[in-house]
Amino acid sequence: MIEANYYANWATAILTMANIIWVVEIILNGIIQRKDLNNYVKVNWKLPIALALLLGISALAVIYFPLAMTGYVICFFALIVQALIMFDYHRVLRKYIQESWYLTSTMISLIISVITAISVLVFAITAIAVTDY
Repeated sequence: MIEANYYANWATAILTMANIIWVVEIILNGIIQRKDLNNYVKVNWKLPIALALLLGISALAVIYFPLAMTGYVICFFALIVQALIMFDYHRVLRKYIQESWYLTSTMISLIISVITAISVLVFAITAIAVTDY
């Protein structure tokens, strides 16, 4: 079980960093493609992405604070809220954009945040099993 906890720890670390990197990619993508996007998207693209970045950074920070199980719970819920924000943002974007890498990036961000949340859950379960609460 200790080996599973070790791999879950590494997977969680890599995925939380990938989550943040991907949101930064969406920001850069939005800046680059802003002139090609619909007027609604040009005006309203910053808030959902800023919230997703804030939640991703807070999830990364909280999971490594010595908060015991509270850190895992906060991180898990931050990632779930981020996934829900990206799901809603992707749904809204589909109304205004037909084909764009920006639209695809939002779906990839949703997938990464869900996989990261699952990884945090596995990490928490293996941590419980290793420490024998």
